[in-house]
Amino acid sequence: MQPLKEQIDAFVADHLPTDTVAWIDTYASHKIIHDALWGTFKLTPYEVALLDTPLLQRLRYLHQTGAVYLTYPSAHHTRFEHSLGVLCQSGRLCAALKASALDEGRVDASCEDNVRYAALLHDTGHGPFSHTSEQFYSSLPDMEQFQRDHPEYSQSGGGEILSALIVQSPAFQNFVSGINSKRKRKLNCDKIAQLITGTTDASEVFMSEIVHGPFDADKLDYMPRDGMFSGLKMHVDLDRLFHSIRILTANFDGESQTRIAGHLSGLSPLTQVMFNKMLLFTGMYHHHKVRAVDCMLWAIFLLATERGAKVGGSTLTSCVDFLRLTDDRLLIPELCNDDDIKSLITDIRERRIWKKALVIARNTVPPSMHNEAGESPHHLYAGVATLAGNTQEKVRIRREIAKRIWEVASKPCPIHKVWLDVPQPPGMTEAKQMWIEAPGQLEPHTLEHFIPVDKWVELYGAHQSRAHVFAPAEACKAVGEAAKKVFYDLFKLEFLDQATAFAKS
Repeated sequence: MQPLKEQIDAFVADHLPTDTVAWIDTYASHKIIHDALWGTFKLTPYEVALLDTPLLQRLRYLHQTGAVYLTYPSAHHTRFEHSLGVLCQSGRLCAALKASALDEGRVDASCEDNVRYAALLHDTGHGPFSHTSEQFYSSLPDMEQFQRDHPEYSQSGGGEILSALIVQSPAFQNFVSGINSKRKRKLNCDKIAQLITGTTDASEVFMSEIVHGPFDADKLDYMPRDGMFSGLKMHVDLDRLFHSIRILTANFDGESQTRIAGHLSGLSPLTQVMFNKMLLFTGMYHHHKVRAVDCMLWAIFLLATERGAKVGGSTLTSCVDFLRLTDDRLLIPELCNDDDIKSLITDIRERRIWKKALVIARNTVPPSMHNEAGESPHHLYAGVATLAGNTQEKVRIRREIAKRIWEVASKPCPIHKVWLDVPQPPGMTEAKQMWIEAPGQLEPHTLEHFIPVDKWVELYGAHQSRAHVFAPAEACKAVGEAAKKVFYDLFKLEFLDQATAFAKS
């Protein structure tokens, strides 16, 4: 297999114009965008030149929230309009920082150009059904090898890494060189890649925080956009937020850093963002039907990689194979050469979603398994909850447990249709990163000093976290009873009747 970077280089070359100069020459005018969420805003000619390339246009065919539209019918918004929204919000953040008293010229034309390009490009590394495929391909051998060889990307997500490699590819550098020459700009591909992955120098952390930070343009778009198109209303007082931020240089973690800092008076909109994130996880991202479809998609990906089968006309042996697919192409049965995968594709297309065979949650185990704070005991967290995550080892263990459940249930359906799903609770690392200034302080504190985020996450885990065993409707009864036996054998975990009663809802 080719190294990941070489595969990315070939992919980008296929998705950018061969005659860059001629392409750029056709874009001499600004473009006005009318967005359902943010209204009307303007793109420069060199932003439009990028937007119209196949590299960006493929984002029109990737749903922003994966398969959520099968649960919330209006959630058909895409990575394309989200990227435009991030561009809009990054421009507003730049304007707010320039208006602050201590900007000192840091947010100049070059800074804003690079930030806005990073905003447009930050999701180009996504594959079909967005984070669902990203979580899968992030554990493929070529991605794991790349991260071992490049430890600077050890904290970056798979999609961010692919987006950064796209920006650093020879074909894209040639495209940007043409923009700089024809339009007299100072776009820098290495800088744009750093903004996407949040790996800038300490003196320029504020730039990456506009695109990849605790309260960045990405969050300020996806939260209200996902809420709007799913029907879950989200509100953030953005005007107040923009008026309460500035660029600040201070010592943090033993070094001088220049970052975005909020003021104590602007704590309210930051709190709204944190609450909205938890609400989106509870009401949408961790909705059991959404998780069931995600498991069905994972079954497709696993079968395709294990069997060397084609989906969407392509094999899935590398991360880059996912970039050559879109949501619609993945779900075309005629482009698949495996009958089991075709069956899964047809089930998704016709919305025959797997059902809950067993629900593992605080209210499905006996009260004797709760401590005084109402939290689940050590063996539940140490057993089931620690199975969350998408590393190859975690996936292997969950599949082994699912296989054991399937065997105890006397194999009532194909093995690839019984799944144990253990979602990770929402991370709230924003509170550990966002600087907050307060009267009388010599140095900024982080947001967690003012908001008990750790307690919120703890309570979320105790009251909202749910794991499920999924199976086709006709196999649910047998699988649910078998799952109870297996979880007792493995974790000494007992269940109330609600564990299977909830599974029927």
